[in-house]
Amino acid sequence: MKTALEKEDANFRPINTKFLQGEFQESFDIFYKTEAFGTAKFVKFASASPEHQDKVRKLIEEKEGTEDFFIQADDMMKYYSQATVHLRKMIDDPNLSLKEKTLKIYDVSKDIMKDFFEFNASPKILKSSEQVVELMDECLSSADADFHALFTITSKDYYTYTHSVNVGLYCLGYGVKTKMGSNDIRDLGLGGMLHDVGKTQIDAGILNKNGKLTFEEFEAIKAHAPLGQEILEGMKCHTAHVIEMAGQHHEQ
Repeated sequence: MKTALEKEDANFRPINTKFLQGEFQESFDIFYKTEAFGTAKFVKFASASPEHQDKVRKLIEEKEGTEDFFIQADDMMKYYSQATVHLRKMIDDPNLSLKEKTLKIYDVSKDIMKDFFEFNASPKILKSSEQVVELMDECLSSADADFHALFTITSKDYYTYTHSVNVGLYCLGYGVKTKMGSNDIRDLGLGGMLHDVGKTQIDAGILNKNGKLTFEEFEAIKAHAPLGQEILEGMKCHTAHVIEMAGQHHEQ
């Protein structure tokens, strides 16, 4: 049974306030968290009103976003929309290096996948990954794909959600390096990011088990590919190539 603290936490998501820099395209309430005697309380720091959004922007500029802030789970799509607006400006900034741009896009991609895998978010969240993949494609296409640089970015950690972003990033790098068409590069990167979504339907105890899996556990793990295909087919917004990558990435 979930504690009151866990139930309250489930309604809120941590955010990276650096992605709220600049002009706001979306408005949402922002909270900070307090705890007392095992009870969590999320206190509103800024409302969706423009004057309060200015308050958030000023805090970010003065403290470089060091505070931990949260938004309500229902506002995640607005947050990701705002993050991609911020990233678009970075991609267009000639003063930022390719690596700096790729790192920023990588961070947003990780957040999208983390929210899906760790917080049991609706598959609708994954629609945000389409914009991010397009930005990743554009970023990598702006110069020769440097696989050493990609490795330094993707070797930071290896949880399932990070692995998913890593695969997407490597797929994009491969597509750019081999001069594939833009639509194929986009599908390849998106398919790489989403290839393991079926693992959201697998028991976490099996996924995180230390030691050898039993026959039954291994059979359960193997089910994640067709389950991922079902999830993406149900979303009705991905190409056949993306869906096939989820459903067939363990064929060999």
